Amino acid sequence: MIGALVQAFGDLLEPKVRVVVVQVALLTALAFAAVGGLLWWAFSGFDPPDASLGLDLGLFTLPPGWIVDALVWTVNGLLGIFGVLLFLALFWLGFVVVAQNVAGLFLDKVVDAVEARHFPGLPSPGQSFRQAIAAGFNLTAMVIGVNLLMLPVYLILTFLPPANLVLFYLVNGYLFGREYFETVAYRREQGPAAELLWRARRGRWVLAGAIIAGLMSVPVLNFVAPIVGAAFMTHLLHRARV
Repeated sequence: MIGALVQAFGDLLEPKVRVVVVQVALLTALAFAAVGGLLWWAFSGFDPPDASLGLDLGLFTLPPGWIVDALVWTVNGLLGIFGVLLFLALFWLGFVVVAQNVAGLFLDKVVDAVEARHFPGLPSPGQSFRQAIAAGFNLTAMVIGVNLLMLPVYLILTFLPPANLVLFYLVNGYLFGREYFETVAYRREQGPAAELLWRARRGRWVLAGAIIAGLMSVPVLNFVAPIVGAAFMTHLLHRARV
């Protein structure tokens, strides 16, 4: 698997892939700048609720003085930490959504280039460009939906490292592993055959997906992570089919 990952990074130097890298990086940067600006605008106008409001309304009573001040400071501090963690989680999720959607328009070209360079003589793929785009949007929808559902758990487990990271990479390892596998496998295999190949080496594909999710988490590298992920999965799948 390490060899396949090294080859995938090497494929970034392939002329046809280099063109895709430039296109994806520029479009992703522009699109994410817009998304990041919207997130910043949304959070900049958010003020944590005043923890002393309950005192003012007489909803509960506490001894006056420094005890009340300490409680107010603690509650507002916790709300501030929660807000930062929520912003970072949405920031990452926003980047993945943007990067995956932009890269999804070009991943078919990446797989074509990798197959032509390392696996010559293969027949023309059976998957159409429209199907490839649909697979990309399917991945985006799955990543958004599942990670939003898991967001409260991620935030709670933030205080229990490394459980939060383990859960994050297990969940997204499965998502990315499954969808990148399908992106490559369905070009060559019919549904039942591809499903058998998935089940035969499920752990391998999930581990590959976790590596792709890890690449998505590294600043700068995450701009090319979808391209590396597609090349990586192409190498793994064709090695498994031999």
